[in-house]
Amino acid sequence: MRRTIVYVALAALISPGADAAPWLRATAAPPNAHAHARPAGTCSAPASPSSLLDTEWTLVRLGTEPIVPSRDQSAPSLRFSGDGTIAGFGGCNRLTSRYRIDGDDILLGPTAATRMACPGTMETEAAFLLALDATNAWRLHDGQLELLDNEGRLLARFKAQNKGGSNMRQ
Repeated sequence: MRRTIVYVALAALISPGADAAPWLRATAAPPNAHAHARPAGTCSAPASPSSLLDTEWTLVRLGTEPIVPSRDQSAPSLRFSGDGTIAGFGGCNRLTSRYRIDGDDILLGPTAATRMACPGTMETEAAFLLALDATNAWRLHDGQLELLDNEGRLLARFKAQNKGGSNMRQ
């Protein structure tokens, strides 16, 4: 499968040689983080993709860094629909994407975002979009959604905000 992500008005924020997104460094996943590495019969079955639906998933950790939005900002978030689409918010811009799940493997993208510029949120949004593009696996752990890279390292962690009605920014 080929991955594509649309970066809109973000390239100017990342200068060559700069560590523009230190919070994107992936953390090592705990043992048995990825289903392919689980010894047979030692772990429960992966969560059902339907457990992702009708929930606003708000970003609480990006790589090694906690996400704590200021009073006047909203945290990035995602909402998975049953038709294979994702609606979300990057911290400044609305985003849309597609997803496909096969067991604990997930493919996201292509992702597109609106073109607003918001002071103080663009670096986090850029790192969030990169994390989505690098995602290869998912799991629910203690009621939180975790997106993992192909090595099983944590890229992003989300907490469930609500089931049913949407609080997603419009």
